[in-house]
Amino acid sequence: MIDETSSNGRNRVLIVDDDPAQIRTLADCLDVEDLDAVCCESGQKALTVCRKDPVNVAIIDLRLPDMEGMELLHQLREINPEIQVIIHTGHATLESAMEAVSVEAFAYVEKMSDPQKLMNHVHNAFIQHFEKYSARLRQEIDDHIESERLLSLSNHELIERNKEMEAELLMAREIQQSLIPNHYPHFPQDQPETEAFLRFSHRYQPSSTLAGDFFFMVPVSNTRAGLFICDVMGHGVRAALITALLRGLIEEMKPLASKPNAFLDEINQGLYRIFSQVHTSIFVTSCYLVADILERKVVYANAGHPPPLLLRRPEGRLLPLGALNDDPEMALGLAGDVEYTLQEIEVLKGDSLILYTDGAFEAQNPNGEQVGMNRFHEWVLQNGDRPMPELLGNLMQSLEDFCGTNEFGDDVCLFGMDFVR
Repeated sequence: MIDETSSNGRNRVLIVDDDPAQIRTLADCLDVEDLDAVCCESGQKALTVCRKDPVNVAIIDLRLPDMEGMELLHQLREINPEIQVIIHTGHATLESAMEAVSVEAFAYVEKMSDPQKLMNHVHNAFIQHFEKYSARLRQEIDDHIESERLLSLSNHELIERNKEMEAELLMAREIQQSLIPNHYPHFPQDQPETEAFLRFSHRYQPSSTLAGDFFFMVPVSNTRAGLFICDVMGHGVRAALITALLRGLIEEMKPLASKPNAFLDEINQGLYRIFSQVHTSIFVTSCYLVADILERKVVYANAGHPPPLLLRRPEGRLLPLGALNDDPEMALGLAGDVEYTLQEIEVLKGDSLILYTDGAFEAQNPNGEQVGMNRFHEWVLQNGDRPMPELLGNLMQSLEDFCGTNEFGDDVCLFGMDFVR
């Protein structure tokens, strides 16, 4: 609220008139009413005074040397929208009176009328100003209360919606986790498990509620096992949807599961048909291999994924199963006419295969230093005499020790297989 009092505590009234005698008369009348006069003989001076120290009631002449009284009224309201203006004129006309009414002047008074009548208007003008100010203040308070109510309601709704989304994400995580194998078949499948030639193990640490890494074991035949691993670009809901889509494609492509290159060819075409309809670049790195226990070999194809590691335990050697000529092939979903290369390697009793995603070697410590492929290989060799479950567990522990946390910036997936016979 504008302070309308003088230093002596009396309310102030602006007088704008170019007649000095009229100013003195009005100032005396105001003094009798215990009011102080702020006197100006021109419109511009009145505006200057009010910009510096606004007043709430004004008595202005209709005719001033530098502007019309009605114009001054408009400009005073730009400074103080709640100012109450009394038009005080010696040239009263019906036209000017109607104009005063149209611009909502508080009163229109002739100079020759009873001075007490003018003073009554002044007192009523102060009351009118206070009522308007109070009404505006009440409206602002009501608006503020309503805004707070709506904000509280919005916050409540937002909290409830967040709870719903969190519950949905947790359900989605549970569904996604259910796609991860928790039990592996043994090979040959027609023999007792104690006679198994292959043993499988995994460690999986997603970086968020929903992950983009995925792995799956495909029983190709009684003596052949397929291992599939992939890494979808990004994290969260989109990546999780694509991993679910991949699971469906894998089921569809099982008739081709014995041929890793053809298997990836068809999955790639299926993904490309879908991704080409999306205006955002999406791709999936993947590797698929088939272990044949009769022919003692592994055949594999790779779509831009980090190369699997063949651990020759008896020799203490680590062989990355890289691309031909060290030229990685295209990730899945980027083009529809890709033909992936089939490769194979002999495996021996005691050998192990480790598949992994890039989170295993791109994880960083607090100084921003990455694990790196060389250090990751060293960790594998340091655990070369450990059975696969323990080896993978030690790898994950080394990763946590290096990073200083078990929460990584990217998903970490480790998938291993031992040739025990």
